[in-house]
Amino acid sequence: MAAFVALMCLQGLKYPLGMAMTDAPGLRYQAHMVVLMLPVNLGLSWWLAGLIGVAGPVIGSIVGVAVFQCLANAVYVRR
Repeated sequence: MAAFVALMCLQGLKYPLGMAMTDAPGLRYQAHMVVLMLPVNLGLSWWLAGLIGVAGPVIGSIVGVAVFQCLANAVYVRR
């Protein structure tokens, strides 16, 4: 339950950042970050599912969203 709460908080955090990036270069940057996030999220989710069970994929998604969307978008918007 805590992992889902954290994931939803991160999803809410990334929306304002994404809305600030609605020009063509910003949307392209977001698309690149999602493509980079996919293998990391999938790999972590698979590994963590075997290690800790059903919370593993959610934690993998938390890491992916935090690094490749929240952090990366915040750095881009700050520039």
